[in-house]
Amino acid sequence: MIHRCRACEVAELSVHPGFARALGERTGGAPEVVYLWEDRTVTELPLPQSAAMFASDDGAWQDLCGRLLQPSA
Repeated sequence: MIHRCRACEVAELSVHPGFARALGERTGGAPEVVYLWEDRTVTELPLPQSAAMFASDDGAWQDLCGRLLQPSA
């Protein structure tokens, strides 16, 4: 199965309070770029087997991810 992701600046995803909170709870520095996957999980590396740093079933998160994952025209 092909897994696709999109590189996102952390600021793009930080508009969601849950992601911002999870980022604030991390030890060490925050990455500048993360990877948003089709299943709406976020990883630090563009590898499908990477551990998720954030995922949520929240409707606002799902909507944000849907907009960001849409192919550009």
